[in-house]
Amino acid sequence: MSSWSLTSPSNETTTALIDPPPAIKNIGKRRGELAVEPVEGLDRSPAVVGRREVSKLSVSYKTKKYDDQQRLIDGAGAIYRYPHEMDWNNRDHVKKLNAWREQIHRRTFDQKRKTRPYWIEAEKAAVIELLGQHLQERAAVSKFDPLYKRVANVYNTRYHGRLQFAGHRLVADSRARAGGLLDKDRPAPWRTASALLGVSKKWPELTSMLGRASGEVRQHNEDIGFPVRGSSEGGSDDEEIPNPDNSLPSTTFSSSKKSAKHVGKVAGIPINLGRGNHRGGVVCDWAAAEGRLADGCDHDGDFFKDDTEWERANKRLEMEAGYESSDEEAIIVPGSSSRVSNSYVSAFIT
Repeated sequence: MSSWSLTSPSNETTTALIDPPPAIKNIGKRRGELAVEPVEGLDRSPAVVGRREVSKLSVSYKTKKYDDQQRLIDGAGAIYRYPHEMDWNNRDHVKKLNAWREQIHRRTFDQKRKTRPYWIEAEKAAVIELLGQHLQERAAVSKFDPLYKRVANVYNTRYHGRLQFAGHRLVADSRARAGGLLDKDRPAPWRTASALLGVSKKWPELTSMLGRASGEVRQHNEDIGFPVRGSSEGGSDDEEIPNPDNSLPSTTFSSSKKSAKHVGKVAGIPINLGRGNHRGGVVCDWAAAEGRLADGCDHDGDFFKDDTEWERANKRLEMEAGYESSDEEAIIVPGSSSRVSNSYVSAFIT
């Protein structure tokens, strides 16, 4: 810090309080770590003009992470340092410092989305079976297809809330390593259409399945009486069933930047309007959307240009869900020579 006396035009002597930019780099929160709010609470009090508080030039917090056995352990922590010169007597400097601190606090601890529950292998088997049943009339499915909504509706109708016992094997991904086990009993989580869309890009079994649906598969299911139309399990084909456990209001992706920002604010969900393409009146961060897609995120609207495309996507596939296969005549999974029976799935999801 520098401190010296100077004379103002009115001949009053004041002391300058200036801190230079930090020479040490930030230590950001690492991928997979969870921010932990201090026991004593966050210091969110603002800096004041004329009062030097060095502690406000940095924001730090502890982190937690899961080890190979899915136990929560201490992480490396994170510390962010204010990157600019700070004149404590300068009103603009103090204002920018307060805005910087509040942005970190808000992004880290406010409006925080719940951690997505891990997938277990039994859930994966159920999803593979359901998608296999619904791919009989198409050779490929695009991300705009309402297929995922229908499968999500049937899946949640059958399995949501049913008890899953500790010890089930987790599906290995960026958060759960191979060999991990479910650490405690839990009710089967709600799985959205966007979550299914996300795993369809990560699970090899689904990737190959979605790439092809052979004539043999279609003929087999016609022979055993697969109901192409007329079933109503899972609700309407046109709309995804809302999660009954979700306390947030539904979010509408608006056709204007201003109203989209307003909707996100009301819903308590941040919507990134700063980057990306402005196509069809909707501002979307396509790179961020793809990243969230890879993590199985739940934002369908990120992947549609406008309301017209959304409506068109909902009309592209007329197949309905709900065929219940038996052990004797199970559905052939497209892209595979094996059959998946319901008894296999029910053995893991009670």
